[in-house]
Amino acid sequence: MKHIAEPGLDLRLAFGRVRDDVLKSTGNRQEPFVYGSLGRQTMSLVPPAAKPVDPETEARVDYELAAQIGTKEAWDSFLASHPNGLYANLARAQTSKLAAAQESRTKADDARRDAEEQAALKAVELRKQLEEQSQRQTAEAKQKLSEQAKKDLEEARRQVAEQAKKELDEAKRQVELAQQQAEAARQQVEEAKRQAIAEAQRQVELAKAEQAKRAVKEANKDDADKLASLAPGQAAPKAPTAPQIDQADVTRLL
Repeated sequence: MKHIAEPGLDLRLAFGRVRDDVLKSTGNRQEPFVYGSLGRQTMSLVPPAAKPVDPETEARVDYELAAQIGTKEAWDSFLASHPNGLYANLARAQTSKLAAAQESRTKADDARRDAEEQAALKAVELRKQLEEQSQRQTAEAKQKLSEQAKKDLEEARRQVAEQAKKELDEAKRQVELAQQQAEAARQQVEEAKRQAIAEAQRQVELAKAEQAKRAVKEANKDDADKLASLAPGQAAPKAPTAPQIDQADVTRLL
């Protein structure tokens, strides 16, 4: 009863341990024999205990999906489902990067809008000054009623128009500069998203590699336990041959 009810223990191993105990307790005077025909599958009266589920597995899958989207909403949704753990900390770092890039873009957009508004106000003011100057000079020209007054009026108009053109050109240049800054901020946001996705994928690959190492260590430990449980002189069971997987299945799984 000590061996037969052990969870996950094969009946053949259980009977082998019973044999060893009987030989030991009777001073090798009694040796039980087992006759039967069992298959190669493990047969135990008590099923093996369930292996603990890695809590990071589900978080890793959700992290990969959030990294592919790369938006703040996707990271917030991930953190709502997985507020703690390694992947939660990585998601918070990605959110901080996106917030900084978005703040830079917002500042650039505000600067562009301010430049456009200043240019529009300056254009209206210059147009108003030109009209006032023209009306004033026209009135003066009418009072003088002379050819010289007309010439002076034309010259004054030309100077005012040139000054207005210079100031309008400067305003346009400021608008173009603000637009260039806004475009640079947009490219910075896109670059931050691309870097966030690449960094997330790299971290996922590192996590996968670490998980594979743990799986190999656990498999090696299980094999060592099985070898330790064999009776003296009994050959170790052959390792199962890895199944052949079609290339199409490999591609689909990847």
